[in-house]
Amino acid sequence: MAIGDAENACAARFQVGSEDYWKCVQDQHCGANPGILCQGRVLVERVVNPNPVGNQLGLKGLKPETLELARQLAAELQQPGARVSATRTLQLAEALQEAGYPELALQGMEIAKQVETGRAQPRVQIVTRLNDLQAISRTALADRAVGRNLTQ
Repeated sequence: MAIGDAENACAARFQVGSEDYWKCVQDQHCGANPGILCQGRVLVERVVNPNPVGNQLGLKGLKPETLELARQLAAELQQPGARVSATRTLQLAEALQEAGYPELALQGMEIAKQVETGRAQPRVQIVTRLNDLQAISRTALADRAVGRNLTQ
């Protein structure tokens, strides 16, 4: 199902923009076994168009260059034969972490890690950076859970 159709179908069942809504969009768009490409499409859609019904363009607090990177990735991932770039997905994840979106940053990092570890020769510096960022994001989520927001 096209991502726009998935968004419309899920909007009737869930609060638009909620975690349940985006899980529904991924399930509808990607099917039971989402691949990296499909997961990447849903992630960049969340960044570029977090509330399609309310026409909110871009997550709050993102730098213009982050939004532009997400738009470029969205366009790239729609092309026939598209492949997910671990480096560009890592850049997006870092920007999401800096903007205070550790949940989305972790999703981006997981996608980038799957891409990188799937390479014949994974680049050690990318995998190391991903591991470091995942630890930072998990700490931010844990701090948020106990009422501290250290990303500000």
